[in-house]
Amino acid sequence: GIFDGQGYKISGLTAPMFDIVRGTICNLKLDANVEETLSANVGRGLLVNRFIGTMDNVEVSGSINITGSTADYAAVGGVIGKIYGESTITNVVNKAAVSGLGTARTYLGGIAGSTRYNNGSNLNVVINNCHNEGTITSTEGGSNRRGLGGILGAGLSCKLITMHSCSNSGAIVCNSKTSDLHIGGAVGSSLAALNLKDFVNKAPVTIAADAGRTGDCAVGSV
Repeated sequence: GIFDGQGYKISGLTAPMFDIVRGTICNLKLDANVEETLSANVGRGLLVNRFIGTMDNVEVSGSINITGSTADYAAVGGVIGKIYGESTITNVVNKAAVSGLGTARTYLGGIAGSTRYNNGSNLNVVINNCHNEGTITSTEGGSNRRGLGGILGAGLSCKLITMHSCSNSGAIVCNSKTSDLHIGGAVGSSLAALNLKDFVNKAPVTIAADAGRTGDCAVGSV
């Protein structure tokens, strides 16, 4: 289906606007503030938790804070939790603060937390002309993997991720004391082939002194 916001702004939400979308979302502004404690493997985003399709001309503001996860895996994004299938994301701006705390593997991104975790090896994902202005913060909690990116926390189980003409101007901060840390201005970690072009990072990347990693790169690991 198609959700066309016709340029209107939706505000005041305290839960993600959609759980699962297979279709098109366009021409929408959203302001929401979500705080949630998780106990299962999930994706969480202010606009949509799991997304497959086309997204264009969307702006999101507010905050999303996921705490206390005892799950194995959590993907948290300002706009999208998990990109769950072949998708094209264009002209999307995130201004929301994104933060996560817990013992799970945690992937945090301004536009999306991650692409699909499993059974997605043939997927192609396109993210073009997208911009993050919100802070990305991984707070204390466990020694499991952390992936933090201004645009995408982690590219998992994809064939190819194409990312052109994107930028990050939100500070990225990792206070988690883990050596399994992947952090970058654009993408935290990618297991997929990555076609990155014309990316600009305008914000600092700050990492806990004893995390065993350094920052200030476009991609944490490939």
